[in-house]
Amino acid sequence: PPAATIQERLEFVWDLGGGTEQRFRALGSGHRRNLRKLLQRDLAIRKIGSWPAERMAWLHVAWARRRGQELPLAQLLQLYRYYRTLDRTLTRSGIGHLYGLYDRAGTLLSHAYMLECDGMAFYMIGASSPAGYRLNASLRLFWELGELYVRRGFGVLHFGGVPADAISKNHDEYGLFRFKTGFGIEPVSRISLSIKNEE
Repeated sequence: PPAATIQERLEFVWDLGGGTEQRFRALGSGHRRNLRKLLQRDLAIRKIGSWPAERMAWLHVAWARRRGQELPLAQLLQLYRYYRTLDRTLTRSGIGHLYGLYDRAGTLLSHAYMLECDGMAFYMIGASSPAGYRLNASLRLFWELGELYVRRGFGVLHFGGVPADAISKNHDEYGLFRFKTGFGIEPVSRISLSIKNEE
């Protein structure tokens, strides 16, 4: 119908089968090189239990500033309410978990909010601080998450997706596309159909 729109996205599903060495060899050359350096640093992943909404909002602000954006107060409040709703409905029910990567001084470098169910983990949202971005901390964070989920018997870590157009170097999310494919993941095309009710 005329009110229908079709959207194609590329989704990234990381198969956690096999051993650590096999997953490491499957990484792109850039990820392998950077991860070797990151693994030499004294960094640790742990679950964030206190003030999760505030921490997610703070890192979102840092992410926006890195892109030259200053978020207005109304948008900040909206973000905080959104993250607080996630915490109240998903974290407290045991489905959602916020993980952070910290340096030796206890500084939060990067975080990822993960949904966990039936042996699969799904990456929902995340961000890095300016220091974490310069360090490429998110690479170490997701590698450690993969290792954590393997120990827990999970078979899949779903990285979410990007628009199909993100394969173009001119697209805003091309960097995300490259980051996710760097884990050796072959993206899967997903088509969604939306129909607007005009009544």
